[in-house]
Amino acid sequence: MRSSTERYNWNKALKAAGLPPVTIHSARHWTASMTARANMPDDARTAIMGHTSISMTNHYTHRDTASLAKLLGQAIPDLRDDTDVIDAEVVERAA
Repeated sequence: MRSSTERYNWNKALKAAGLPPVTIHSARHWTASMTARANMPDDARTAIMGHTSISMTNHYTHRDTASLAKLLGQAIPDLRDDTDVIDAEVVERAA
């Protein structure tokens, strides 16, 4: 199928679904990013994308700062209270 026919059919389907016009390529990036944001297992994300490896799916995945901040907040204790504070060891480089 020619790319112009693919684009025509894609745009027709988007319009019928009441969705805004986006390229197929943009939709792939969006799908990879949204499935990652939803914490979908890698094997499922790879299958949905039609890829054979997670590395290709990750190529299309873009992490947003809000999601990263949320994950970081879950991983690191609230430093405003004095509980669960871990002393850090200072490591000096050899000159």
